Amino acid sequence: MLKSLRRKFIVITMSLVGLVLVGVLGMSLYSTVRSMNSELTEDLAHALEFGADSKPTVGGSVQSPGNDGMGNSDRFPGSRMVVYVVDIDADGTILQSNNASVAISDDTLDKVVSDVLSSDGDSGSISSSNLTWRRKVTSSGIRIAIGDTTSIHTVVSAQVLNAAVTILVAMSILFVIVWFLSKWAFEPVVESWNRQRRFVADASHELKTPLAVILANLQILERSKSERPAADQRWIDSTAEEAERMNGLVKDLLELARTDENSVGDKGGAFQATDVDLSSIADTVSLQFDAVAFEHGCGLETDIAEDVHVTGDPILLERLVKSLIENACKYAESGTDVLVALERSGSHARFSVTNQGVPIDPEDLPHIFDRFYRSDKARSRETGGFGLGLAIAKGIVDAHHGKIWATSTAEAGTCFSFEI
Repeated sequence: MLKSLRRKFIVITMSLVGLVLVGVLGMSLYSTVRSMNSELTEDLAHALEFGADSKPTVGGSVQSPGNDGMGNSDRFPGSRMVVYVVDIDADGTILQSNNASVAISDDTLDKVVSDVLSSDGDSGSISSSNLTWRRKVTSSGIRIAIGDTTSIHTVVSAQVLNAAVTILVAMSILFVIVWFLSKWAFEPVVESWNRQRRFVADASHELKTPLAVILANLQILERSKSERPAADQRWIDSTAEEAERMNGLVKDLLELARTDENSVGDKGGAFQATDVDLSSIADTVSLQFDAVAFEHGCGLETDIAEDVHVTGDPILLERLVKSLIENACKYAESGTDVLVALERSGSHARFSVTNQGVPIDPEDLPHIFDRFYRSDKARSRETGGFGLGLAIAKGIVDAHHGKIWATSTAEAGTCFSFEI
């Protein structure tokens, strides 16, 4: 759980910082594109005003007639784009231009003129040639100002590449920082969690001895019950019943502590990873619970694939299968069947138990694997147990690095599944 919480912290932190970084770089890119488009628009407007005597330049100024070359007369703003001006008559014949051989080829110019004559608007673009144009009606025909947007695309591509590299480097550095920061931030949580687990384990161990003494004394008293009045015997029976319940609770708490402390395959851990025939376990346990299902007034059907092997602890996996089948039989509606299924799912094994009965409330589904949680608060203690069975099942699945889940509807029934 703590590892999952730490991963969520890292993902959320990096996502938020990443979004901010992308937003800042995106605004910078947008500002650059908008500035260059604005510059090009101004250049084209001046070109339409000054006409074909304007000179196209790259990276400099497009000069109008009367410019002294020093910026002291009418002048276009500094431009990174090639701006080309051509005057045509109504038939599309070129009347004059500002040095076509420098700025634009004849074929491209013909394509622009054709596009202008066929368009109803005063502006347009030819993306295949990286050109944009504006037009103006004059006394002699039509004046066209053409801008080469290649430089804009080049700048944008370079800035996008730089932004991508910046984001990649920044996120890599951030990941390292957040990784160590999360470890430091979660140290108190980890320590608190470990103390809680140690307390549960230690308290359970300490309770075993007095419980064993109480149960032994009660057994001695049971042998001499004929010497006591019947009214007194009921108190001994009640004490024995509660002592047995407490003994079961202590065992469950110890099992939870074991699954919390160890994972299957951990070096020096309590659980060892071996090859386990899960098909055999499912078959054997299903056969054992066939009579249990019959006592509850329902049947037990199986659909178990053969020769499904997993790596895990055989004792834990047997308890896991027993817990889920027992739970399904306990709450199955009389006259229905409990279906036990095992199948291969890619490189995993998927086990499921489905029963028909009162569906679990959707609000309870996210909590049914919590410790001491019982979705039906009205259940009797004899039926409801301690609310630890599903928590232990989840602990076993977690120890095997698998996943467990449940679905419940009135139509499909309640299904508990795990995959390892």
